[in-house]
Amino acid sequence: MIVSEKNPTSKMTRLEICWEVFLFAVLFLSLAFIGLKTEAISETIFSNDDVSLATEPIRARDRIYGVALVPLPVGDTFFMAGSRGKIWKTANLGQSFEVLETPTSKHLQDIAFWDEKRAVAVGDEGVALITDDGGTSWNIVKDIPKSDVDNKLIKVTALDEGRAFAVGVMGAILYTEDYGKTWVKKKEEEDISYNDVLFLDENEGWVVGEFATILKTEDGGDTWIKQDVEEGEDRGKQLVETDINIFAIAAKNDNFLLAAGTEGTILTTKNGGKFWQRKTIDTSQHLLALLHDDSKYVGVGNNGIVFTKKGDADCSANRLAENELAWHTDLIKLDENQYIIVGQTSGIWNGRDWKHFN
Repeated sequence: MIVSEKNPTSKMTRLEICWEVFLFAVLFLSLAFIGLKTEAISETIFSNDDVSLATEPIRARDRIYGVALVPLPVGDTFFMAGSRGKIWKTANLGQSFEVLETPTSKHLQDIAFWDEKRAVAVGDEGVALITDDGGTSWNIVKDIPKSDVDNKLIKVTALDEGRAFAVGVMGAILYTEDYGKTWVKKKEEEDISYNDVLFLDENEGWVVGEFATILKTEDGGDTWIKQDVEEGEDRGKQLVETDINIFAIAAKNDNFLLAAGTEGTILTTKNGGKFWQRKTIDTSQHLLALLHDDSKYVGVGNNGIVFTKKGDADCSANRLAENELAWHTDLIKLDENQYIIVGQTSGIWNGRDWKHFN
């Protein structure tokens, strides 16, 4: 390096020159490393190969709204549907999961199976997906009936011979008889949300929803009759408050049914819905999902609540675990003492212990 003798301030010693070269090299290597790191981060964010899906398919931000056990002979296989159009499959009772590819990013609220190959999932904005290959591929149902005001399908139940009913906001009661390929409305639109649908046989069915609404059909869903929901087993009792939102209904048989809703509301009937009686339950949490197994009712709701009712006994409410404060929206029974429960957290419950999938 040539240094001008005419400008003393520009003179540099050999040590100063070496120090300047060293600093330049450090700066260059640092910038190069940052560039490589940035490129690696960019590749991780935008890559189509999301490696973590294989090792951690259920993430903390995932919300699972519906779960369905695949009919026998599969047995150990169940599917879950939830946020951002995700559908999870397990063939080993939840020991590991596979995230299936779907053609939607809408939240899926529920899922139901006709058999081991054919299923339907429904959700926000009136989306409905169907599969006929056991979930390997899913297709969006075109021309499904929709409202000009709002659309959200909350629950779906699959019946024999390709029939199914789906219910949701704006009074949606939709029906299919060709394994979900085409759907029709079974009731006029109205400003009410229906939250659950239950069929006991080919003809008798129930729908529950806002404003303490309970509907019954005895002709396979062609006509729906609103039930008088009273607090008692005799006429003349005070009507149940209409600000109650009923989220779930289950049945022991066509006479004994139970409905559950906001702030710990439990309604029971012993005469096929002619009169309903409110039962006390030791919780003020919303009760969001319900089933009846061979011996008892089991339900879940907000704040980790789980409740049971056996025979004429009052409902017994507890928490899935001492530190469990999440909400749960659906459950299925695996065997005598095991239930899959899904929601803000998801896992398996054996009546005593609660174990998360994730």
